[in-house]
Amino acid sequence: MGPSNECLFVGGYVFLDGGNTLTGVASWDGSSWSNVGGGVNCCAFAFATFDPDGNGPSGESLVAAGAFHRAGGLPAGAVAAFDGQAWEPLGSGMQGNSNTVLALAAWDPDGAGPKTPWLCAGGLFSYAGGYLSPYFARWGKVSKTWASGVSGVLDNPSRWYCDEAPVIDERIYIDNTIAGYPDSAFTITLPPGAGAVTAKAWRSRTDNVTLDLNGRSLDLTLPGSDPFGDPTLGIGELPDKPATLIIQNSQPVPAQFSAGSASIGGRATSSPLNNELRVVGPNVDLDLTQYLVVGFEANKGIFRLESGAAAHSQYGL
Repeated sequence: MGPSNECLFVGGYVFLDGGNTLTGVASWDGSSWSNVGGGVNCCAFAFATFDPDGNGPSGESLVAAGAFHRAGGLPAGAVAAFDGQAWEPLGSGMQGNSNTVLALAAWDPDGAGPKTPWLCAGGLFSYAGGYLSPYFARWGKVSKTWASGVSGVLDNPSRWYCDEAPVIDERIYIDNTIAGYPDSAFTITLPPGAGAVTAKAWRSRTDNVTLDLNGRSLDLTLPGSDPFGDPTLGIGELPDKPATLIIQNSQPVPAQFSAGSASIGGRATSSPLNNELRVVGPNVDLDLTQYLVVGFEANKGIFRLESGAAAHSQYGL
């Protein structure tokens, strides 16, 4: 431990203390607030301490992240490190989407082993260090570059939420455009296992997506959901991009897709779009406990049952 006393660090917007302007980041030593290296030019949402070489000679730094683009007067793409004297940008930081980092964590992948820790960042960004890395990235320690995680790669079941199925309070968003990818067609397969996969909502905002239930049910039921404000199944939510969701089941056992309310093309758009929900196959059942809303103004919604698929709603289809 060094000679300095511990401090409390807080982040937020610009605020004043005793006539001093404290910008984005401030420290409290037990008796007064202090400016931290000139602060950041907007709000800081997350902090982490990070030692890039573990037990090596380098010391820990305080890493701040948020919605800023300058730290201590230097360009910084929503994330920067403070060594006790000055801020240091971490490469070119994050770009795209809202260009905002919401979470930071230092993680050592092998504990006391020889590997050095990772600095992981999550938030509303599409690029890290100039490389495509939607929503998640990790800092490259010695190389001092950002590396992409597996976020946005859904080419086989093992990549589903990093081998973890979602839970009831998580929303599933399918949106290649916001993530920085071109529009595309791809298949997502539920991971094998027993019992239903649960989540709070499914949003197919862009792309042509096929969901293979793989013999398991997907339960999105949310009592009292509002079909106009918060449908648990939404297809097509962007003003200039259509979306298609195809629900199928590659296994011979029956599987059910359950949702509260569903909206297909239920949002206003800048031009007429075709948004579509297709349920395909005799072993697939779509169960809605609330309403089904199809189309809005000039926006076209299409709902199809094919090859023996079934669907029902408490309020009728």
